[in-house]
Amino acid sequence: MSYPSSTSQQRRSNVSSLIHMNESDITCKVCNQRMESNSSNATKIPKVLPCFHTFCENCLKDISLKGNNGRISCPTCENICNVSNINELPTNYDLMRKIELCSIHSNLNYCVNCEENVLAVHQCNNCPGVLLCEEHKSIHLKKLPNH
Repeated sequence: MSYPSSTSQQRRSNVSSLIHMNESDITCKVCNQRMESNSSNATKIPKVLPCFHTFCENCLKDISLKGNNGRISCPTCENICNVSNINELPTNYDLMRKIELCSIHSNLNYCVNCEENVLAVHQCNNCPGVLLCEEHKSIHLKKLPNH
């Protein structure tokens, strides 16, 4: 009996977490914009308050400017958090990983005929938008030999 490798289990776990995640999970609840996982948009990096709620760095900076002496009221639970420097708040790396996986997942193309998410390996030149896995490519070409 062979057991799946930890890498295989991790991939399955990543895909499973994507299935149960939607856009609101990676959206800042203050500005309603998607948080980012890369340095090209450093102001949208997810930061964690001491109460464990996560918001984009930019919104936390805006809130801290309105706060008193490094104290922020959490937009979710209204807990008063002592924060001297927003840049020193921990980054939510788990959420950043999910954002990256979501970006990768949205760039993948899946077979239009498969019930499961099977990656497409062929796009029919004669049928607009028809992306097919290897199995359905063979069936498609048998039914429509000129494609």
